[in-house]
Amino acid sequence: MAIVDIVARVPAPDSYAGGDPQATRAPRTPASAGGRDLRLDLFRGLALLIICIDHTHRLWLANYTVGKFMFFDAGEMFVFIAGYTAALVYGRYLESRGAGFAVARIYRRIGQIYMAQLALFAALFLFRAGWQLASGGPALDFAGLAVRALTLQGPFSLMYTLPVYMALLAVLPGLLLLLGRAPLVLLALSATLYVAELVFRWNPAAVGLVTEWANVLNWQFLFVIGLLARRWTAGGPARTRLPAWLPWLAVAAIVLFALAHVGLVRWSILGEQRIDWLWGKRHLGVLRLANFLLAAWLIAILIGPGSRLPGWPVLAPVRLCGKHSLPIFWLGAVLAGIGSVLLTKLDDSAAMNVFVAAAAATALFGAALALERGLPATLRREIRLRLGAIRPAAIAARAAGSD
Repeated sequence: MAIVDIVARVPAPDSYAGGDPQATRAPRTPASAGGRDLRLDLFRGLALLIICIDHTHRLWLANYTVGKFMFFDAGEMFVFIAGYTAALVYGRYLESRGAGFAVARIYRRIGQIYMAQLALFAALFLFRAGWQLASGGPALDFAGLAVRALTLQGPFSLMYTLPVYMALLAVLPGLLLLLGRAPLVLLALSATLYVAELVFRWNPAAVGLVTEWANVLNWQFLFVIGLLARRWTAGGPARTRLPAWLPWLAVAAIVLFALAHVGLVRWSILGEQRIDWLWGKRHLGVLRLANFLLAAWLIAILIGPGSRLPGWPVLAPVRLCGKHSLPIFWLGAVLAGIGSVLLTKLDDSAAMNVFVAAAAATALFGAALALERGLPATLRREIRLRLGAIRPAAIAARAAGSD
């Protein structure tokens, strides 16, 4: 029996509430609801949570995220889902509203991300400058750091992710054109660029094009694979019938990747060697890419379009984080910076670890819920109304009416 058949028979956690199972079975919640693919929201939210955890230095929880057991981490999850979602959203705009509208929406999104990047710099700078002042440390060079932020060169942790995403979106119109007309050509060109960078070691960050976090010439390949994955699945849930043993072979391969990851990473640290083309993150090493694609394929089999798992109520906070990805990423980056300072400069005890993790989770889930309920928009409208009420013209109009 295939893994797909086994998982399809597993009931949702709230399927039975006692008594007759058939009478108390909860309504089925598909992976796609309300025009959204809940699987994308779920795994994007999971990636954002892992990014926050992994970048909070000395947080014990970071020892148990996916990057400690696999060659890939949340970065691959984020970029792949970004490519898949880009094809889903902007490809739909291209088909229904035309190229001009699609391009306008893409570059509008780039502008939003750029503003989020500057807001992230402002928040992190204010916190770090305040900490330096309180602890008697040297003052930060605002001018130099601001120039780096404006030119997308950092300067703080987690300010290297969005510039790569912006670079990928900048070339998205051309990618979508090839995706619609010659998808195999797009795959061939993207793979050629990926291999060429591994061989010739091109470095666009050296001339200030993108940051050092990831070489965009390598990571574009994963983004393009996400685009192509959306095109491949656009026809609906029907898929090629696979042999029953193939998913089990994928599980065995995942286990081997985990064992190899522990051994190779340990050997790399002891030998003080790095083989970036094989497993390095910056160049999206071959093992990282293969490990992630295999895991993504297996998850896609286990959690198909009709799966109930993405709709489980207990996963709602994570789904909401993924649905509002940009503000949640921003908040997660700020919380990671604050948590890192608290754990590295103040106290890294078990109690502080629990406090930092619990506070971050509460803040992220609370912000996602507020965004879902439209509280920020309601607050902005209320502020505008309050400000309008104290304008001189409004005060004069009320005075004239009272007379």
